[in-house]
Amino acid sequence: MGFLHKCCNGMRTEVIARPFLKVDFRGLSRYSWLIIFLGTLIISGIWSFAYRQINYDYDRTIKEASRETMNLSIAFEEHVRRIISDIDKELISIKQVYERSNFSDSALSAYIREAVSRSDGQKAIVMNERGNVVAAYSEYGLISNVSDQEYFQVHLTGDPNKLYIGKPIDGNGGEALIPLARRINKPDGSFGGIAVINLRVAYFLECYQKIDIRQNNSLSVIGKDGVIRARRSNGKLGSGQDIRESNLWKSAQNSPYGTIIGKNYVDGNARLASYRVMPDYPLIVSIAVSTQLALADHEKRKWDYILGASLASIFIVAFLGLLINCAARQNALTRELEILVEERTKELQKQYAMLQERDKELYQLNCELIETSAAVQAEKERLSSLVCSISDEVWFVDMEKRVTLVNPTALKEFSLKDGEMDLMELALSLEIMRADGSRRPLDEAPPLYALQGRSGNYQEIVRTPATGELRYREVRSNPVRDISGNIIGAVSIVRDITDRKAMEDELKKHRDDLQLLVEEQLQKLREINTEMTAIFESISDPFYVLDKDGRLTYINKEAAQVNLKLNEAHIGQKIWELFPELIGSELYESYYEACTNEIPKHLVFQSIDGQKLFDAHLYPYENGLFAYFRDATEQKKYETELSRLERLNAVGEIAASIGHEVRNPMTTVRGYLQRFTQKAAFKEYQAQLMLMIEELDRANNIITEFLSLTKTKTNQMKLCDLNMVIRNLFPLVQADAFRRGNTIELQLEEIPEVVMDDKEIRQCILNLVGNGLDAMPKGGKVTIGTAQLGNHVVLTVRDRGLGIPSHIKEKLGTPFFTTKEHGTGLGLSVCYRIAQRHKASIKIETGPEGTLFYFIFNTVPVQYLSSNSL
Repeated sequence: MGFLHKCCNGMRTEVIARPFLKVDFRGLSRYSWLIIFLGTLIISGIWSFAYRQINYDYDRTIKEASRETMNLSIAFEEHVRRIISDIDKELISIKQVYERSNFSDSALSAYIREAVSRSDGQKAIVMNERGNVVAAYSEYGLISNVSDQEYFQVHLTGDPNKLYIGKPIDGNGGEALIPLARRINKPDGSFGGIAVINLRVAYFLECYQKIDIRQNNSLSVIGKDGVIRARRSNGKLGSGQDIRESNLWKSAQNSPYGTIIGKNYVDGNARLASYRVMPDYPLIVSIAVSTQLALADHEKRKWDYILGASLASIFIVAFLGLLINCAARQNALTRELEILVEERTKELQKQYAMLQERDKELYQLNCELIETSAAVQAEKERLSSLVCSISDEVWFVDMEKRVTLVNPTALKEFSLKDGEMDLMELALSLEIMRADGSRRPLDEAPPLYALQGRSGNYQEIVRTPATGELRYREVRSNPVRDISGNIIGAVSIVRDITDRKAMEDELKKHRDDLQLLVEEQLQKLREINTEMTAIFESISDPFYVLDKDGRLTYINKEAAQVNLKLNEAHIGQKIWELFPELIGSELYESYYEACTNEIPKHLVFQSIDGQKLFDAHLYPYENGLFAYFRDATEQKKYETELSRLERLNAVGEIAASIGHEVRNPMTTVRGYLQRFTQKAAFKEYQAQLMLMIEELDRANNIITEFLSLTKTKTNQMKLCDLNMVIRNLFPLVQADAFRRGNTIELQLEEIPEVVMDDKEIRQCILNLVGNGLDAMPKGGKVTIGTAQLGNHVVLTVRDRGLGIPSHIKEKLGTPFFTTKEHGTGLGLSVCYRIAQRHKASIKIETGPEGTLFYFIFNTVPVQYLSSNSL
C-alpha cells in the first residue's frame, strides 16, 4: 500500500512509497473493540435465528408428515372396517342359514361357496359344538376337527354375540390366513358351534396399491393383543409378530390415536408411524413412513440455514476485520503524515529552486506538445481520408457507445448526417435481425462485444432506410486500444453480402436439386437392380456371376438348391477353392478362355459326382462373366430313348417286310418233315427229323418276335384286370421256375382295371420273368407285384440276381443285344415296343441285391371305351 503525498506549488506532484502497515491487535483502540463487540452480537443473533428456524422447520415437517400419515391411517382404518363389516355380515348370514336349517349341512354348501367368492376368502367352515366340520368350502384341503383352534376355544366360553378376529394361521397353500369367527347358538341359547371365514393377509392390504407410500414405508393391522394380523413393507407381506414391547403398542394403550417416531420393532428401520385404535373392533391400524424420506426436505433446508449462517458469519468477520484494519492503518498513516510534513517543510526551499528549472522544461515540453498535436491532427485527417475511401461501411465507437466516426458509405446507406450519434439510439431506430431471421437484442450488437474485448465476424440482416430492403451484412468488429493496451473504443467494418448470399442460396438450391437428381437416379438404379435380381431369381436353372478372378458375386436360388454346396455365404470366395477338383477341367479352361478372349463359350460337362450332365453357357462382360447351367441329364435320356425307338422302328419295318415271306417256305418244309416222321421209311431218321422240326419252330418264334416289333400291328385294347392276367399266367411261370430250381412270388394289391392288350401284356410278363430267372442261380426268387401310385398302375418284376452293370444297362432294349449264349436280343426290345403301344413306360433299378423292372400304366376311366375306338 502506498502513501500519496501531493505538494502543490504551481504544477508539481511527487509520490512517496511506504510499506504496508500491519495491524497490532495488542494496541487496538476503543473504536476497534466496539466493532468486535457489535460483530459478535450480530453473529450470535444470526446463529440463534438459524437454530430457531431449523427447530421450527423440523417441528413443521414432523406435523405435516404426521398429518399425512394420520389421514392415510384414517383411510386405511375405514378400508379395514369395511372389509371386516362385510365378512361379519357373511358370517351372520351363514349362522342364520345354519340355525334356520335346524343345524343341517344340506342347505349350507351352495351358500358358503357364494359367501367365500363374495368376500374373497380362502375358506369358510361351519363347525358343531364338538369342533367337527359340518359344512365347508376351501380352495385347498380341510381338517375334519378344529376344536383345538384358538378361535373355537374363544367362542366355546366367550361372548356369544361378539365377532372374534383371530391370530394369523398357516393356510394349506402356504399363505397366512386371518380367521374371523362367530358363535352359533342352539335354540336354548347354548353353544352350538361356530362359523369361520379365513381371509388372506393380502386382502387386508389392498389399499397398499392405491395409497402412495414410498419405499421403506409400511402399513400394518395389529390386534389389541399385540400380535400383527397383517403387515406390508417394501412389497413384502408379514404377519404373526408380537410387538407388545414396541412403543407403538404401548402408546396405543394410552391414546386411541397418535404418532410416534423411532425404530420399527419388527425390522429396526427408523420410521414415523401414525396409528388409530378401532373402537368397534379389537384392532389397531398403522401407516409408517421412513423418517429419512419424511425429513429429507427438512435436512436439505437445515443445511441451507447452516450454510447461510456460515456465509453471513464469514462475511461479517471479514468486514469487521477490514474495518479494524482500516482504523489501524488510519492511525499509523496519521502519525507518519506528521513526520512527513516536518520533513517536507525542510525540503520546500530546495524544491522551489528545482521548480523554477522544471518550469523552463515544461515550457519546452509544451512547445513539443503543440507540434505533436499538429502531427496527430494530420494523421487523423489521413486516417479519415483512408476510411472515406473504403467501399465498405466503417464505424468507430467510443467507450460511451457514441459513434465518433463513420465513412460516407455508412452515411449514405443509413441516410445519416456526419457527426457524433448514440449507437443504442441508432440500433433502436433500425430493424436488425440475426442471420437466421430472428430479432436481434440490443446487447448482441458486434461493437458492444468489441468494447468488451471480443473480436469476431458476425452476420446480420438490416432493413436500410436508403432502399427499404432487407440486406445481408457481414460485420467484423475489433477493439481499439491505446499505447498501454487499454480499450478506448471499437471499430466495425461492415460489408453488404446480399448478392453473395443470393449466390450462396442459388448454389445451395442447385446442390439440393443435384442431390435430389442423384437420389432419383440411385432409386432408379435400385429399382433396376431389384428387377434384375428378380429376373435372375426367376430363372429356373442355376445362374452364377463370377469376376475375373473366379470369385462368386451372385448366386440365384436355383443354383443354391441344385448344388447344396453353394449358398449366399460363399459370395466373395473363389469357385476354384470351393471346387478344387474342377481345376484343369474343360469348364476351368472354358472359363479362362471366355474371360481372356471375351467370347461366349458353350459346353456340356458331367457333374462332379457323375450323376448328371449340364449344358453350360458362359457369357463374358467387363468385370467377369455370367455362367448359366441347364440340367441336360433328362434331355440326354430322351435322346437315347429316341435313338432306341428309332432302331426298334427299323427292326419292325424289316420284320414286317420279310417276316411273311420267310414263314411261308418254313411252314411248307415243316409240313413235309412232319409227314416224313409218320412214314416207316424214315423211321431211322426220326431223331434228325425231330431236331429239324424243333429248329424250324425256334426260327418261327424268332420271326414271331420280329413281327411283334412292327408298328402296323392292330392292338386289341380293352379294360382288363391286370391282377387276373397275372394269376392266370402264374401256373405257367411257376412251372418254368420249378424246372430251373427257383420260385415265383406274387405281391398283388387292389388296383383299378387298365386299358391294355392282355396277350401283349402276357408276352411282356413272360419276357421279364424269363430274364429274371436267367439272371439268378438256383434257389432264387422272382417277385411279381402290382400297385397304384396316384394316377398310375405299376407292374413290377424283381429278381435276386447280381444286378446289371452300368455299361450294359445303357444298352438294354437295343434289338439283337444280348448277354445270353442262346439269346436273340429281342425280348426287352419287344417289351419296350409293347410299352410304347400302351402309352406306358419302363424304368429299371439295379444293384448288387438284384434288379427291379417297373412297367407303368396310365389309368383311364371307364368312359374311355365308349369315347375312343380301339
